[in-house]
Amino acid sequence: MTVDRVGMSRGLKETTALQYVSHCLEGIKNESLDGEDPYSPLMIHAFIHKIVLTVGSQNIARDRGTIHRLFDPYFIDKVPPQQRRMDYYQERWIKHLPACDIYIFTFPIGRQAPFWIEIHTKESCSLANLKELLIKIRKDLPKAGVSSIDYTIDLPAWNSRCAENLFWALKKCLYIPYRRGAQIYGGQLTMTGNCNRMNTVYRVGDTKIYERGSDGNRTGDYWDIKDIDRVRLEYSAPRHRLRKHGISRIGDLITGISFYEMNKDIYHFKCFEGSTELPVFHKDYRATDNYGNGDCFQLEHINHRGFIKGLNQYVKDMARFEGFKAALMEVMMQADSEWARICRKSI
Repeated sequence: MTVDRVGMSRGLKETTALQYVSHCLEGIKNESLDGEDPYSPLMIHAFIHKIVLTVGSQNIARDRGTIHRLFDPYFIDKVPPQQRRMDYYQERWIKHLPACDIYIFTFPIGRQAPFWIEIHTKESCSLANLKELLIKIRKDLPKAGVSSIDYTIDLPAWNSRCAENLFWALKKCLYIPYRRGAQIYGGQLTMTGNCNRMNTVYRVGDTKIYERGSDGNRTGDYWDIKDIDRVRLEYSAPRHRLRKHGISRIGDLITGISFYEMNKDIYHFKCFEGSTELPVFHKDYRATDNYGNGDCFQLEHINHRGFIKGLNQYVKDMARFEGFKAALMEVMMQADSEWARICRKSI
């Protein structure tokens, strides 16, 4: 009797790699106190991180009484040109609230919207807080258009190492169809007495996956590895997709956030199977971004487009992610249901 030692070795490596993916996904906190109950619901949370509203009326943009009546903000007279949006606008107003920060931009340079509002939610902001704010804004700006929405899902981890492992597994397997590129950045070393890795971000089109900590532990644009306690999934829906799903003006958004419909087709987790020309999951993917970073399915798939006939027939779902994907779908639908229950009489 002969023994296929090469085949056994390959099978062992694949099994070990898949077990490690399962281990990474188990790093997401669940509702059991000790994390030992595999059937306990995951403590993942879906919410809106940012909303951009625009108003086309030049008169409203020039009416500072409207601005003060809405927000009672303070005016930033001199803002460095490198500040976001300030290369397009001459004036910026800021309002800090317990649940969010509001940035108002007026007097555009060029063909920008005359009145631009960014609502950045904080960790303390509930869907009820956000909806109440939007209802207040609609009273004075009923024709405000919705330019973009950042739909966010937080995956709390048991510790920073669990978050690091979870980020690796998601980056390794994420696949978003029809995207032309992907980029990995962050993860730098900084000197603060010791060398500490900073959080890493993986971007595919309008979608980001990144390690992060609480708002209070943020240093500039990054978090130190010791302060990382979650992985965030974030999709920035542009105006054309929002309109496709019926969200054009602020009233449409107050009626429904369409979390499930906007996000249900984004997060796929894939690998190659059935081809001797394509890399298997348990080996490193060799394709890299412009900065030399890689080992992710998205870049590998892009690298083989046009060179492997019938490429997509070899793209298969990663079975280890089935339970995780089901949890994502459930939390998206829960966000929609919660939004619908809030302030029904005020809509």
